[in-house]
Amino acid sequence: MEPDRRFGRVHFVHRVNAASVFIVGSVVAVDPLGLWPFGPLRWLVISTLGLVVWAICMRRPAAQLDRRTLGLWMLLLVFLALGAMTNGDVWVAFVGSDTRHFGLFTWVLCWGLFCAGQQLRGCEAALRRGGTIAALLVGLWCAWEALIGPPIALGVNTSRLTGPFGSSALLGAALCLLLPFAIAVAADSAEPRVWRVGATIAGALGAVAIVGSGARAAWVGLLFAAIMVAWKVPSTRKAFAVAGGAVVAVMLLLLTVTSVGSVVERSHGTTSRLDEWSLASRVIANHPMLGVGPEGYRIAVSEAVDAEYERAHPRDSVLPDRAHASLLDVALAGGVAASAAYASLLVIIGRRAMRRLASGSMSHVALTASLLAYFSAQLLLFPVSELDPIAWLLAGVVAAGTTPPRPRRALVVHAKTAVASVVVIVAIVAGVLDVAANRLAYDAVAASADGNGVAAREVATRATRLRPDSIAYRMIAVQVLLAADTVTATDLALAQATDALDWSRHDPIAVDLWASGLLQRAVQTGDQVDGRSALAAWEVLVARDPSRARWQLQLGRAAAVLGEVDIAREAWERAAALGSSQAEQLLKELR
Repeated sequence: MEPDRRFGRVHFVHRVNAASVFIVGSVVAVDPLGLWPFGPLRWLVISTLGLVVWAICMRRPAAQLDRRTLGLWMLLLVFLALGAMTNGDVWVAFVGSDTRHFGLFTWVLCWGLFCAGQQLRGCEAALRRGGTIAALLVGLWCAWEALIGPPIALGVNTSRLTGPFGSSALLGAALCLLLPFAIAVAADSAEPRVWRVGATIAGALGAVAIVGSGARAAWVGLLFAAIMVAWKVPSTRKAFAVAGGAVVAVMLLLLTVTSVGSVVERSHGTTSRLDEWSLASRVIANHPMLGVGPEGYRIAVSEAVDAEYERAHPRDSVLPDRAHASLLDVALAGGVAASAAYASLLVIIGRRAMRRLASGSMSHVALTASLLAYFSAQLLLFPVSELDPIAWLLAGVVAAGTTPPRPRRALVVHAKTAVASVVVIVAIVAGVLDVAANRLAYDAVAASADGNGVAAREVATRATRLRPDSIAYRMIAVQVLLAADTVTATDLALAQATDALDWSRHDPIAVDLWASGLLQRAVQTGDQVDGRSALAAWEVLVARDPSRARWQLQLGRAAAVLGEVDIAREAWERAAALGSSQAEQLLKELR
């Protein structure tokens, strides 16, 4: 790719450097001082740097966009927008939930980075170095985790490696993207020795990490990519055979080590994934045209849950919010047409990536393997805000067409730059406030655990003031206040829960905490009015989701407060039939 005549070599270098920094920063940004160490700071980096890369790349006076993929992206975004506007949870559908961040904004960001990637064609060698650095950092993190322990303590009990994501599934997906770049740099004799040595270390550590993650979707994705590349590029077959044998040896070695010996074990078998797909398919059948909007599945899933699913997968602490299959997840977000557009994009990108293998360039091989591995693994996973922006940036490099670009007037370029600058500033402010609120939430939970209810309440309230639109921080405040177990604190908790419902009226966690607050107040006061309010709230929730064992259990407790023994018995019998051991114990006490 030749540097732009208008902006010169400096602007060309800025585009490549910005893209490389974006790849590395998106992978390694963590905040050990926050309640969610792998969330707000990483999203700050992804959203702001992603917008910066988009703006810098599209400042070219003759930006080139492939028309075919552009049309499919427009179709996808239109249906996602319509789904967002009609699902009754518009704010979250547009900006994303506090933990997943995959609302309409993120889809638009992915499209923007896809467009930006098309301006980076010819920069594959530079981008693969960025991917190699990211792979090395991820590998070093996982090596520390395997030998010493997690650098950041997690509230989960697993022997699988999770890396700088706090999730073994996301670690596997990240290595699908990054590991091919490290292997390509290590195998390229044209690279300086220092880069080849570093890439070799990154590849070895990455191989250990991919095995230790136990991410089966990633294993399938990498295997598929290796087979396709070996089929099209015979010269790589020997290297793949050696690498494959090494990975098998690593796997056998790791499976004999106690700390990672259960990487292939699951609390649920293959039927769990089949159950998730069946559940999502039933929701899609109810909303085939526009889906339930981005992030809407967490609410609409109650339409399809039955007693059999609830018994097999209790929803006491973990609520289904994704289908674990990218095509199903997109259909849930924007309908069948959106899923078809998404699938068409994947097919076009895959075909163009395979055609580029004919050049024999190691950069093209690495890029093709990376995209094939990642997007094929996602067929068994789901779109993730931490990695999809990187993947679509790289996909843009592959999808870049050969049609002559249309020069744009300087006024248009400057206007778009001004708009981009405003959006970047908004993203920075929102992201910084989110990071600060995340740290306050950590302090609030710690103070509550230490029994300092007053300090916990004050800190949690400050977090909600920093990000009043965030449901997550309000729910942390509710939990802290309810733990104080006083009428005054409960009233404050109910106020926070009500504010959360103003932003997302049917959020399953927010409505649960609100109704729990009403029940706690009824127990504290013994007032009949409070008891009736709690009973009415739980009746509404049970009517919305009759197959949720916890809500049947709480309905029975609310009825028991009022002395409505028959209602309590009936609710607890339903909860027991749904697998609740607590309900069985309460029924014994009732008898």
